[in-house]
Amino acid sequence: MNDDDRLSRYLADQAGTITLTPGDPGAAARRGARRRNRRRAAIAGVATVAVAASTFTVMDRGEPDAKVDSNLAASAAAVVASPFDWTVVAPEVGLGYSRSSALVDGAVYSLSTEPGPYDDLGSYEASLYRSDDGTDWTEVAVPPGMRPSSLASSGDTLYAIGTAPAGGGGRDLVVSASTDGAASWSSVTLPADVAALEARHPGQIVISQPAVAATDATHLVASVVVSATPDVAALLPDEVDPNAGWEINSEGVRLFELVPCDDEASEECSVYAEPARDGKAVETLDDPEPMQPKVKATYTWDQLGLDPELRALIGGQTLVYVSDDGSTFEPATLPEDSSGWGGQLVAADDGYRLYLGRALTSTATTQVLRSADGHTWTTAATLPGSPQSAGLLGDHPAVGMWVEEGGLQVQVEQPDGSYVALDLLAAVDGADGKAGVADLAFGPLGLAALVWADESAGSTHLVHSVDGTSLSSVALSDHVGRNIPMGISVTADAVFVRVDGPSDDDPATMPTQQVLVGTPR
Repeated sequence: MNDDDRLSRYLADQAGTITLTPGDPGAAARRGARRRNRRRAAIAGVATVAVAASTFTVMDRGEPDAKVDSNLAASAAAVVASPFDWTVVAPEVGLGYSRSSALVDGAVYSLSTEPGPYDDLGSYEASLYRSDDGTDWTEVAVPPGMRPSSLASSGDTLYAIGTAPAGGGGRDLVVSASTDGAASWSSVTLPADVAALEARHPGQIVISQPAVAATDATHLVASVVVSATPDVAALLPDEVDPNAGWEINSEGVRLFELVPCDDEASEECSVYAEPARDGKAVETLDDPEPMQPKVKATYTWDQLGLDPELRALIGGQTLVYVSDDGSTFEPATLPEDSSGWGGQLVAADDGYRLYLGRALTSTATTQVLRSADGHTWTTAATLPGSPQSAGLLGDHPAVGMWVEEGGLQVQVEQPDGSYVALDLLAAVDGADGKAGVADLAFGPLGLAALVWADESAGSTHLVHSVDGTSLSSVALSDHVGRNIPMGISVTADAVFVRVDGPSDDDPATMPTQQVLVGTPR
């Protein structure tokens, strides 16, 4: 297996976690929901990687951006030597990129694609794995008939949330629980009419980011984002250029065409291949002219005759459900202005947090909702960026955000309810303007993040913080060479960084893996 195959598999894994492609959803939202099924001409010497395509939507309400929490000065955490001892382990069965993890009685459960030879035709369906040491993994049973999307735990109970087939070709939302290490499951269908909605609008409803959080064995909160992806091509009276595409918002559609570039340095300027004809790709000209998209026409949803039910779901609607007995759920009450396309749930000692991504007219923000019991929610803050993951840092709720500048930023809740940014780059010597945070994970031992110090190979660092008051950094190249990181995990005992092991060019070869393990001294 070569490095391009491994990177492709890694990115496809990431793309499967949410309906948005990996990267900065905030930047994508600012550019709009342009669907560009374009094929760029190959550039000599540059390897390209295919990532699962997605459609972005923008809630263009014609209103100013939401007020963002002003108390966002970077936290002055002390930079200290790593408090961990670091060793490298070669597991017999490694784990790919983890979509979600939970800890139960010392064991780690994780959703990931199945380990094994790389398969170009693979579906990247998530399977459930268990590890007793954080390095070697064994596949265990998922809830029958369910496609799990997220895990949570409380005491000796493991929870999974996902979708299951329903009548009429739709899907039900299901929460399942296991108290015997995933040997058996009990499942509850949430009272959402999503299946009927899908049946009414086949192929135009997206269910994304189901999440579940628990404060104890009986009190649970579940959330899911439901959004519409209208069949725009069927509605438009004009022919669509697959390279130029369109963008949608709450008012309607802007259709694009390609024209010669005004400024070849612009990010909108690119070289496009001719669209395929009769299933066969057309050869690109030797010296193609750079082009850029330009608005060709604008249509309102009224002009296009879009169903009002679909129109109400453009930009996403978050549904939240709460259980006080662990077996029956009822809808929760959210603020009237709550909507969005992505959410992260956290259970804390004083209740729950829901970090709800929202795309407004010029930027992406995250609405922080807070609830003591899961039934009634209020808006507590608005943060810049889009939520990627959330958890507890010490006893403080925290959220990782894709931000406008690129990369991830961690916002940590303070005792007064405000949020302060934790400057992860401060822990890495020589981090410059090209540095960034690419991945992060929360767990009982705190926060771990993968930081690229610059654009050179082998510049990746593992930055760790137990409670946000101090930071430490370890250069991966000092331990595992310059192989590709495949994911990180944080448990009650250690921090784990999964890295590709030695590879060859045989696609039938079982992928090898190294795991960098940090344990408290």
